[in-house]
Amino acid sequence: MPKKWKVKLRSDQRKKLLRIVRVGKHKAREILYAHILLKAAKGWNDANIADAFATSTKTVQRTRQRFVEAGLHAALTEGQRPGQPAKLTPEQEIQLIALACSTPPAGFQRWTVRLLTSEAIARQIVPKIVPETARQILKKNELKPWQVENWCHADITPAFIACMKDVVTLYAQPYDPARPTVCFDEQPVQLLADARPGRPLARGYPRRRDYEYVRRGTRNLFLFVEPKVGQRRVLVTRRRTKEDFAKAMRYLVDEMYPQIPVIDVVLDHLNTHAAETLIEIFGKVEADRLLAHLVFHYTPLHASWLNIAEIVLSALTRQCLDRRIGDEWALMMEILAWEYRRNAEHQPIAWSFDWKRACRFVRDHKRRQRSKMETGQN
Repeated sequence: MPKKWKVKLRSDQRKKLLRIVRVGKHKAREILYAHILLKAAKGWNDANIADAFATSTKTVQRTRQRFVEAGLHAALTEGQRPGQPAKLTPEQEIQLIALACSTPPAGFQRWTVRLLTSEAIARQIVPKIVPETARQILKKNELKPWQVENWCHADITPAFIACMKDVVTLYAQPYDPARPTVCFDEQPVQLLADARPGRPLARGYPRRRDYEYVRRGTRNLFLFVEPKVGQRRVLVTRRRTKEDFAKAMRYLVDEMYPQIPVIDVVLDHLNTHAAETLIEIFGKVEADRLLAHLVFHYTPLHASWLNIAEIVLSALTRQCLDRRIGDEWALMMEILAWEYRRNAEHQPIAWSFDWKRACRFVRDHKRRQRSKMETGQN
């Protein structure tokens, strides 16, 4: 080793190198070079350094040389490597990105990397391309044409804000047993039975079931939840018609809260969720008797997440219904067991989305809308 490549570190340089090898937030190559310089400064020879860090003696020699001739920064960073020449011209890359952003060809639901490469060759964008090249281009531009995200657009209108304020203000009120707040929602359920018996859990094997199943119709779930006391009640019905909704409201008044003068009911804007439904099904006299006990509070359009019952239905699906249940009786028994266990906890449902956060939500939404409009205009 030439003496002119002997490594001598100042105290500040040593501290910087120690910080690189200890913090672990640097590139692997920089960490390797830092280790080499630290050991070289201690008098280690090239062979020992190369053996200790699983590298070559030429790498150790080049690191020493760069440090002596160009300084610490050059020793850690090394010159920019030329790499392989670009496989696509900028124009070809732009055309490939535009193709990935377009509608996939007939007969295909979405773009895949292989479909993209074959279509690029068929359209004569490039004479030849491998899937890995296309994948790298998509990754560099943060494009995933095989993914689709669902979204629900909500127009922040005065009516939207009024409904939101009504619901979140209702949730913020202290608990009053003489006027409970009940959230109401509904959900369909499929009855699916196993075509063949499954196999139980065994050592080294999970529970197993046959892919084939028997479909035995659908049922509807009406969920009532009183969030401030953590009580839930689920009704299983064969359909989800106006008559079923009207009977569910009568059940709420006459069976669940027979002694309560007024019940605040939070529900969404489904076409059956209206006072007119009760009048149509029961007649005006009976409907007036029931409506005297009910005050409907509607969540904004496309904002049913403000209904706590929707959150509870999601929990019911995950905890109880995410499996095959073959008949209505079994469905009712399983839901009853879930309901009993959850109600026994007497755990109120915490709701933190208050009016202050609702105002912030509206402001942020309007700011994003203005930003999109300005970007579109520019």
